[in-house]
Amino acid sequence: MTTSADALARFSAPTRSWFEAAFAAPTAAQVGAWEAIGAGRHALVVAPTGSGKTLSAFLWSLDRLLTEDRPDDRAKRTRVLYVSPLKALAVDVERNLRSPLTGIRHTAERLGTTVPEVTVGVRSGDTPAADRRKLVTRPPDIMITTPESLFLMLTSQARESLRGVETVIIDEVHAVAGTKRGAHLAVTLERLDALLDRPAQR
Repeated sequence: MTTSADALARFSAPTRSWFEAAFAAPTAAQVGAWEAIGAGRHALVVAPTGSGKTLSAFLWSLDRLLTEDRPDDRAKRTRVLYVSPLKALAVDVERNLRSPLTGIRHTAERLGTTVPEVTVGVRSGDTPAADRRKLVTRPPDIMITTPESLFLMLTSQARESLRGVETVIIDEVHAVAGTKRGAHLAVTLERLDALLDRPAQR
Protein backbone atom coordinates (compact mmCIF):
# COMPACT_ATOMS: atom_id res chain seq x y z
CA MET A 1 0.00 0.00 0.00
CA THR A 2 1.47 3.34 -1.08
CA THR A 3 1.59 5.94 1.71
CA SER A 4 1.27 9.71 1.32
CA ALA A 5 5.00 10.08 1.94
CA ASP A 6 5.79 7.46 -0.71
CA ALA A 7 3.48 9.21 -3.16
CA LEU A 8 5.11 12.62 -2.66
CA ALA A 9 8.61 11.13 -2.80
CA ARG A 10 8.03 10.63 -6.53
CA PHE A 11 8.18 14.39 -7.12
CA SER A 12 11.02 16.89 -7.29
CA ALA A 13 11.86 18.88 -4.14
CA PRO A 14 10.14 22.13 -5.29
CA THR A 15 6.91 20.33 -6.26
CA ARG A 16 6.90 18.24 -3.08
CA SER A 17 7.57 21.25 -0.84
CA TRP A 18 4.86 23.32 -2.54
CA PHE A 19 2.29 20.53 -2.18
CA GLU A 20 3.11 19.96 1.50
CA ALA A 21 2.72 23.68 2.19
CA ALA A 22 -0.55 23.95 0.24
CA PHE A 23 -2.32 20.75 1.37
CA ALA A 24 -2.51 18.64 4.52
CA ALA A 25 -1.87 15.41 2.60
CA PRO A 26 -2.60 13.81 -0.77
CA THR A 27 -6.08 12.36 -1.17
CA ALA A 28 -6.60 8.67 -1.84
CA ALA A 29 -7.43 9.52 -5.46
CA GLN A 30 -4.14 11.35 -5.85
CA VAL A 31 -2.05 8.60 -4.26
CA GLY A 32 -3.61 5.96 -6.50
CA ALA A 33 -3.34 8.08 -9.63
CA TRP A 34 0.32 8.99 -9.06
CA GLU A 35 1.21 5.34 -8.50
CA ALA A 36 -0.37 4.33 -11.83
CA ILE A 37 0.91 7.33 -13.77
CA GLY A 38 4.41 6.96 -12.33
CA ALA A 39 4.45 3.34 -13.51
CA GLY A 40 3.63 4.51 -17.04
CA ARG A 41 0.13 3.07 -17.10
CA HIS A 42 -3.08 4.69 -18.31
CA ALA A 43 -5.23 5.81 -15.38
CA LEU A 44 -8.92 6.42 -14.83
CA VAL A 45 -9.57 8.52 -11.72
CA VAL A 46 -13.08 8.17 -10.30
CA ALA A 47 -13.65 10.13 -7.11
CA PRO A 48 -16.06 12.66 -5.57
CA THR A 49 -15.84 16.38 -6.30
CA GLY A 50 -13.17 17.95 -4.12
CA SER A 51 -10.91 14.88 -4.19
CA GLY A 52 -8.21 16.67 -6.17
CA LYS A 53 -8.80 14.73 -9.41
CA THR A 54 -7.51 17.49 -11.69
CA LEU A 55 -4.31 17.92 -9.68
CA SER A 56 -3.90 14.14 -9.48
CA ALA A 57 -3.61 14.16 -13.27
CA PHE A 58 -1.76 17.43 -13.73
CA LEU A 59 0.82 17.47 -10.92
CA TRP A 60 2.83 14.60 -12.40
CA SER A 61 2.96 16.35 -15.77
CA LEU A 62 3.78 19.74 -14.25
CA ASP A 63 6.66 18.23 -12.30
CA ARG A 64 8.11 16.69 -15.45
CA LEU A 65 7.74 19.92 -17.42
CA LEU A 66 9.48 21.83 -14.63
CA THR A 67 12.36 19.37 -14.23
CA GLU A 68 13.09 18.11 -17.75
CA ASP A 69 14.76 20.00 -20.57
CA ARG A 70 12.38 21.53 -23.10
CA PRO A 71 12.72 19.95 -26.57
CA ASP A 72 14.73 22.01 -29.04
CA ASP A 73 12.38 20.93 -31.82
CA ARG A 74 9.46 23.37 -31.73
CA ALA A 75 7.13 20.71 -33.15
CA LYS A 76 7.81 18.60 -30.04
CA ARG A 77 7.23 21.47 -27.59
CA THR A 78 3.65 20.61 -26.56
CA ARG A 79 3.99 17.58 -24.30
CA VAL A 80 0.73 17.71 -22.33
CA LEU A 81 -2.70 17.79 -23.96
CA TYR A 82 -5.77 18.46 -21.82
CA VAL A 83 -9.13 17.71 -23.43
CA SER A 84 -12.34 19.01 -21.86
CA PRO A 85 -15.83 18.39 -23.24
CA LEU A 86 -16.82 21.77 -21.80
CA LYS A 87 -15.27 25.03 -23.03
CA ALA A 88 -15.96 26.77 -19.71
CA LEU A 89 -14.19 23.99 -17.85
CA ALA A 90 -11.14 24.38 -20.09
CA VAL A 91 -10.91 28.06 -19.18
CA ASP A 92 -11.26 27.22 -15.47
CA VAL A 93 -8.46 24.68 -15.72
CA GLU A 94 -6.13 27.19 -17.36
CA ARG A 95 -6.82 29.58 -14.50
CA ASN A 96 -6.37 26.87 -11.86
CA LEU A 97 -3.06 25.75 -13.37
CA ARG A 98 -1.51 29.14 -12.75
CA SER A 99 -1.61 28.63 -8.96
CA PRO A 100 0.55 25.47 -8.78
CA LEU A 101 2.88 26.73 -11.53
CA THR A 102 3.48 30.00 -9.69
CA GLY A 103 3.68 28.27 -6.31
CA ILE A 104 6.21 25.68 -7.45
CA ARG A 105 8.33 28.33 -9.14
CA HIS A 106 8.43 30.45 -5.97
CA THR A 107 9.25 27.35 -3.91
CA ALA A 108 12.09 26.48 -6.27
CA GLU A 109 13.53 29.99 -5.91
CA ARG A 110 13.35 29.67 -2.13
CA LEU A 111 15.21 26.34 -2.37
CA GLY A 112 17.87 27.96 -4.56
CA THR A 113 16.95 26.21 -7.80
CA THR A 114 15.49 27.50 -11.04
CA VAL A 115 12.71 25.96 -13.09
CA PRO A 116 11.70 26.79 -16.67
CA GLU A 117 8.69 28.89 -17.57
CA VAL A 118 5.84 26.51 -18.43
CA THR A 119 3.46 27.94 -21.03
CA VAL A 120 -0.24 27.13 -21.31
CA GLY A 121 -2.38 27.62 -24.42
CA VAL A 122 -6.13 27.28 -24.99
CA ARG A 123 -7.63 26.25 -28.34
CA SER A 124 -11.42 26.17 -28.65
CA GLY A 125 -14.07 27.26 -31.14
CA ASP A 126 -13.88 30.78 -29.68
CA THR A 127 -10.12 31.15 -30.17
CA PRO A 128 -9.41 33.98 -32.68
CA ALA A 129 -7.59 33.01 -35.88
CA ALA A 130 -4.51 35.03 -34.93
CA ASP A 131 -4.23 33.20 -31.60
CA ARG A 132 -4.71 29.84 -33.32
CA ARG A 133 -1.80 30.64 -35.64
CA LYS A 134 0.31 31.64 -32.66
CA LEU A 135 -0.37 28.28 -30.98
CA VAL A 136 1.07 26.58 -34.06
CA THR A 137 4.12 28.82 -34.53
CA ARG A 138 4.88 29.02 -30.79
CA PRO A 139 3.39 25.83 -29.30
CA PRO A 140 2.77 25.92 -25.53
CA ASP A 141 4.04 23.24 -23.14
CA ILE A 142 0.42 22.47 -22.21
CA MET A 143 -2.42 22.66 -24.73
CA ILE A 144 -5.97 22.89 -23.40
CA THR A 145 -8.68 22.12 -25.93
CA THR A 146 -12.06 20.52 -26.63
CA PRO A 147 -12.73 17.28 -28.53
CA GLU A 148 -13.97 19.19 -31.58
CA SER A 149 -11.03 21.59 -31.67
CA LEU A 150 -8.58 18.69 -31.28
CA PHE A 151 -10.20 16.99 -34.28
CA LEU A 152 -9.84 20.19 -36.33
CA MET A 153 -6.20 20.53 -35.31
CA LEU A 154 -5.42 16.96 -36.34
CA THR A 155 -7.03 17.48 -39.76
CA SER A 156 -5.06 20.65 -40.51
CA GLN A 157 -1.45 21.81 -40.55
CA ALA A 158 -1.82 22.52 -36.81
CA ARG A 159 -1.27 18.79 -36.16
CA GLU A 160 2.46 19.42 -36.59
CA SER A 161 2.45 21.22 -33.23
CA LEU A 162 1.18 18.07 -31.49
CA ARG A 163 3.97 15.68 -32.50
CA GLY A 164 5.59 15.85 -29.06
CA VAL A 165 2.52 15.03 -26.95
CA GLU A 166 3.40 12.51 -24.23
CA THR A 167 0.39 12.83 -21.92
CA VAL A 168 -3.32 13.24 -22.65
CA ILE A 169 -5.65 14.25 -19.81
CA ILE A 170 -9.36 13.84 -20.55
CA ASP A 171 -11.57 15.56 -18.01
CA GLU A 172 -15.25 14.76 -17.36
CA VAL A 173 -14.96 11.68 -19.57
CA HIS A 174 -18.33 10.46 -18.29
CA ALA A 175 -19.96 13.40 -20.11
CA VAL A 176 -19.07 11.86 -23.49
CA ALA A 177 -18.61 8.14 -22.77
CA GLY A 178 -21.25 6.10 -24.56
CA THR A 179 -22.24 8.94 -26.90
CA LYS A 180 -21.48 9.72 -30.55
CA ARG A 181 -19.30 12.57 -29.32
CA GLY A 182 -17.33 10.10 -27.21
CA ALA A 183 -16.89 7.71 -30.14
CA HIS A 184 -15.66 10.64 -32.25
CA LEU A 185 -13.18 11.59 -29.52
CA ALA A 186 -11.92 8.01 -29.33
CA VAL A 187 -11.17 8.06 -33.06
CA THR A 188 -9.48 11.46 -32.70
CA LEU A 189 -7.23 10.11 -29.92
CA GLU A 190 -6.24 7.16 -32.12
CA ARG A 191 -5.43 9.63 -34.89
CA LEU A 192 -3.26 11.56 -32.44
CA ASP A 193 -1.38 8.39 -31.41
CA ALA A 194 -0.71 7.61 -35.08
CA LEU A 195 1.04 10.99 -35.33
CA LEU A 196 3.36 10.35 -32.37
CA ASP A 197 6.62 8.43 -32.05
CA ARG A 198 4.92 6.43 -29.29
CA PRO A 199 1.30 6.41 -28.06
CA ALA A 200 0.51 9.04 -25.43
CA GLN A 201 -0.19 8.04 -21.85
CA ARG A 202 -3.84 8.78 -21.07
